[in-house]
Amino acid sequence: MYKKGFALIIIITLGLCACAGPSSQFKKNVIAEMQNNNFENAISKIKDNKDDYGSRDESLYFLDLSIPQTSLYQNTDALESLNKAELLQDALFAQSVSAKVGSFVVNDYTEPYRLLPFEQAYLYFYKAQNYLALNNKEGAGVEIRKMVHFLDKNRESTGKDIAFLQYFAGLIFSFNLLSEKSRKLVLG
Repeated sequence: MYKKGFALIIIITLGLCACAGPSSQFKKNVIAEMQNNNFENAISKIKDNKDDYGSRDESLYFLDLSIPQTSLYQNTDALESLNKAELLQDALFAQSVSAKVGSFVVNDYTEPYRLLPFEQAYLYFYKAQNYLALNNKEGAGVEIRKMVHFLDKNRESTGKDIAFLQYFAGLIFSFNLLSEKSRKLVLG
């Protein structure tokens, strides 16, 4: 009886710890590479450890990959990564109820990684930043409008705002960094 109980505890513990995504040591190693301006190494480490993210945390993989890509001015690659992350996040809204029950019964690691509201707002910011680096004013305008819309809806529901992102949007609009067509859509 004692051995069966102990084995059950081990199995439950392993189940609760399973699917935790990349380890904290891995994250520390990638951050250290980026702090030392070794962005190519950071990209390699992230790509080499894609399996550690698992299918649940695939959007987190693409978000992590976009950071060193942006730092290396690989803006097209960074936008591709950010777009994939955004599409995966959008797909989470159509998630089944059974997956929600699984996360409640077992643990939150059975759930795919969902962006927090401030992370979602910054996703738009980073996409706009990459579009501006590519001199794609139309693309930047789309992301800025999505960001402002998201911030407005978030402020209505939570009463919270991200001043820096509002300031950034204001700078983009006031310095006419957007195309004429985008300015008309934003300013009326």
